[in-house]
Amino acid sequence: AAQEALNSPLLNNKNIFGAKKILLSIMSGEKAELQMEELTQITEYIEEKVGEDAEMIFGTATAGCLAPDAEGLLHIG
Repeated sequence: AAQEALNSPLLNNKNIFGAKKILLSIMSGEKAELQMEELTQITEYIEEKVGEDAEMIFGTATAGCLAPDAEGLLHIG
């Protein structure tokens, strides 16, 4: 999901390396709750792609609007 978010057309083919601030929202379905290890993998991957100097604020939630077994939806803004 992280790779797909970074390759989203919403980023207008821009590289996010060097971004100063990242707002990261991670949502999962009700049956596929995000595990701490998965959260760590996602945040480390984003940090690698952006650079370690970026300030990252992240949050996680389960969303009833997603399929119950959806593994994740990632927003980077």
